[in-house]
Formats: sequence, C-alpha cells, structure tokens
Amino acid sequence: MLKTDKFCYCGMVTVIFYENKRDTFYAERREVFSTQPHLHHHIEVLYIAEGEMKATVNDTVYHAAAGDVLFVFPNQIHSFEDLTPIRGHILITSPDDYPELVNTFKSNLPATPLLHPDSNEICSLFSHLSNHMEAELPYCRAILRGYALALLSLLLPMLELHPQNTLNLSLAQQVLLYCDEHYTEPLSLEHLSRQFGVSRFYISHVFSDKIRINFNNYLHMLRIHAAKQMLLHESRAITEIAYLVGYNNIRSFNRRFCAATGYSPTEYRHRKHHRELYK
Repeated sequence: MLKTDKFCYCGMVTVIFYENKRDTFYAERREVFSTQPHLHHHIEVLYIAEGEMKATVNDTVYHAAAGDVLFVFPNQIHSFEDLTPIRGHILITSPDDYPELVNTFKSNLPATPLLHPDSNEICSLFSHLSNHMEAELPYCRAILRGYALALLSLLLPMLELHPQNTLNLSLAQQVLLYCDEHYTEPLSLEHLSRQFGVSRFYISHVFSDKIRINFNNYLHMLRIHAAKQMLLHESRAITEIAYLVGYNNIRSFNRRFCAATGYSPTEYRHRKHHRELYK
C-alpha cells in the first residue's frame, strides 16, 4: 500500500495524510469539531480558541470553552458537539512517534481529559504546528514532531493519570478498533461475530448502545471520512478512491457519499475550499 508524506494545504485545514493510518499526523486550524463517536490508536488534542463544545469521552460528558484543552488518549471512545460557533486547533498523532512518552500513553488514562492551562506557550505551540503544516519546508516532519513533543510534554504533567491495563479493553473498544483497522474490507456483523466469539445481535447492541449508530452506518462513516481525505489531498481517480475505502460499486459509493456530505465526490473535490466541507 502506498505511503506518502506529501504536505498539503487546503484553506483553513491542512493535513499530512498517510494511507498507513498508524502514521497519520494532523495539525489543523478548525471551525467545526462535531464528530460521531469513534476511537483510534492515536492521541487527539484540541485547543478551543473561541466558542463552546460538548465532549463525550468513555461515556462521560465534558463542557469545554475558550482557553480549554481536551486531551484524548488512545483507544478512548470520544465524540464532540459544537454548541456555538467555534474556532481552534487539533493535533492528531501516533504515540509511537514519541518514544520518550509512549509508555505513559500505553499504561495510563487521565482522570479527566479537560484542562484549563491558561498558558500562552501552549496556544503558541498549537499555532506553530498549524503554521508549519501549511508550508513545505526542509525537515518539516522533524520540526512538527518537535513542536508536538513540546506540547505533549507540557500538557501531560497537568493531567491526573491512573494506571490502566491496556490489554483489558472493553468489547466495544475492541470492536471499534477492529473496524478502524479493517473498514476497507468486506466487514459484516457476521464477520465481527466470528472474530469476537459473540452473537451478531450482541455486536449490533454494542453499536446501538455505546455509539448510538447502527453498524452499517458506522462502517459507511469510516469509509466516507477516508474518501473525503483522499478527495481533498490526493489526485487519485474517484473510482480508485471508492475501491480503496471499501466500495466495490461506484454507484453505491456515490450514493453514500452524497447522502453523507450533500455533495457528489466530484463536487466535494471541486468545492474543497468551502468551509462546509470540514463538518
């Protein structure tokens, strides 16, 4: 599978996109944070510059406002809901990129993901990350890692950390992680039932109870999100993108994409500078 480290700039949002999902690195300015419940192997850190949002992390709801930071550890089920017009930054990065800190992320969970740092330095580091994502500079990935390491190292001492058994993930976490890694394959409730040794009805209940969305819709959400990133930041043909994210029928892909975004894939690619595309 192709891996690229091409830096891309698309208006308000800038992304380095890797098909190897464990190497994904985002440092973006955003005006929309709302997202469905999901989880992944990455660290996700949000800084709210203006506005208010509701964050749900592992079934606990938090209210974040201007100046707050949300620090989501790997494998935590989380979702965000914008409550007012909002503006801020987001960093998504793999803990494996930081050998100095990786054991902290793998062995602990924060008592709360919500921080009130009141620090110009932290705000400045988020800005530096977003600014450097916008330019193709020599050694840019090393510079980004340096800023991210500094940011994480400043924030971690502010968290109250508790040991966790990383091998003892809930069934919901295991299922969602599996979907996150295998959504390009022909997944089904029957496949997940065999994979985890429980009934398909129990798997279905996991989705309806834990993330309030049925399995098929969740699978399409993962695929459409990946397709949106490719459409915005790669030059692949739309048919190729459809197959890469798990669709074997271009008409089905087009129908699902339009239902999810309000645009056809071609329109989405052409209107990529419109801020509605980042919802």
